[in-house]
Amino acid sequence: MRPWTVPALACAVSATLSSGLTAAVVRARQPDTFALRGGYQTTAEQRALVALLAEPGAPFQATSAGAPVDGKAFGLTSLGFRRGWVRTWRSPTARIDAYVLEFDKATAATGYASGIGRVASKLIEPVPFTVEGVPSASALADTKKDASGHYAQVVVLHRGRRAVLLVFSDADATPSPALHDLVRRQFDALG
Repeated sequence: MRPWTVPALACAVSATLSSGLTAAVVRARQPDTFALRGGYQTTAEQRALVALLAEPGAPFQATSAGAPVDGKAFGLTSLGFRRGWVRTWRSPTARIDAYVLEFDKATAATGYASGIGRVASKLIEPVPFTVEGVPSASALADTKKDASGHYAQVVVLHRGRRAVLLVFSDADATPSPALHDLVRRQFDALG
């Protein structure tokens, strides 16, 4: 898997959901711009967001502590974006990019999550799928491999003033039971 494939897709998805195309281009061309640097100090609010991200568990390993989401760069400020955090996990065959976003109002988080339909144009041949037990989840799975030989699976969910975007890159086209479990745990974590 090429190291830029999933971050580029994650940015494209987030930018599409918020209509911020510029953010996708910047993230795809300059991924280090958004990388966590040594010595970075987080605020109490950011640490609270980090605590909301459900860990995927074995065989996934975190690639870093994550980084703040720049709402302006991703075109989220018009939705009332307050703050966000992104973190990446990898396994031998898959990758997960998880974004937790906090908005001023619950209606803004709902609005962000309802934009998943625009993501379909970024995937090769997407089909919707359902995550049982998560009423606010919208999910798409690509049925064709990307250039790196992986399938994309995208889930957006919301609860209250927060939304979560999960972008999976997997060697298997079918969303796994582990993916469904992570989405349910992520929904519970937003509780």
